[in-house]
Amino acid sequence: MPIDRKLLAQMRSATMSTNSSWWRPKDGENRVRLLSFKHVVTSGDHKLGRVTADYPEGSELETFFVSYRKHWKPQAGVCGLVRRLDGRLIGNCTICDAASATARNAGESEKDAAARWKPSVRYAVQVIDLSDTSREIKIWDAPGSLIEHIHSSSDMFDPDEELFGVTGRDLCIRYNPKATAVSGVYGFFWVDSSKNSNLTALNVSVADLYHNSRFVPPEFRCYVEMGMGAAAAPSKPMQVASPAPAPKPPTPQPVVAVAPEPDAVKRGRGRPRKVVAPPEPLAKLGAWVKFYNVEGDPNSELLAGRITAGPNEEGMWTVQLEDTNLVEIKPSEIVEG
Repeated sequence: MPIDRKLLAQMRSATMSTNSSWWRPKDGENRVRLLSFKHVVTSGDHKLGRVTADYPEGSELETFFVSYRKHWKPQAGVCGLVRRLDGRLIGNCTICDAASATARNAGESEKDAAARWKPSVRYAVQVIDLSDTSREIKIWDAPGSLIEHIHSSSDMFDPDEELFGVTGRDLCIRYNPKATAVSGVYGFFWVDSSKNSNLTALNVSVADLYHNSRFVPPEFRCYVEMGMGAAAAPSKPMQVASPAPAPKPPTPQPVVAVAPEPDAVKRGRGRPRKVVAPPEPLAKLGAWVKFYNVEGDPNSELLAGRITAGPNEEGMWTVQLEDTNLVEIKPSEIVEG
């Protein structure tokens, strides 16, 4: 099913400290459910080297995490360099450049500065905290080593067993921020399937994190948007049908008066002809438009906002919603302008 735009916009505008859509483990044991998502491979994935040739454009990739590089010093932010699967770094990073300039001014070698301000590999994972009665899907900015161990541990189970999603298995994460050794901060174990939490009735709307521009440097975001809208959830969410919006009365077509042609006047046909002007396009800068939250689903929420930018290389227009979040739509999705 297509991606839920409101969830995607909420994640894009999120910050670790102020937005509730981020999850942070509490001291002690945290029982969670990890959610996988399906991603339809695009040409942008190959240009960035995010997937191998084993996944041709248009094929489906299922995973539960997205890796990215994050700076902590001298300022927090996603590193502007992207590491391809072949190990090559591409792009430019203002944080890395600032660190190099500071090192030169202080007489420090750039190699030492790079080691001190080196970005760490982080993993974005969608989780449900099972101690939270709201069962809200949140994003966990997880350390790379832990996710790699969780990923490796999944090989111990039968390939047919579901570990992620509503029919998956609970995961218990132990968090001890006071541990003296880095390896002691996190621990985990899979809960016995007979003691699983019941999530069968959950309304799951899982975002395709490959399309989340928060985890991709700005100069590469045009590639992230390629193929947007083709994401799928691990299971179809239960949706409450809302009444279809009342049809808008037809807009009267403007009449353009055209002066009579000389020959027509001579023959007594001097009335101006009625010429119907083509309708103005609904997608244009500054226009107030309405469209459905889930593309092609008239039972989903009808959203409204103003077009602030576009179109990009893929023909997508940026719309600012009433809650100030930004989403991207195709002109064909506009149902009212």
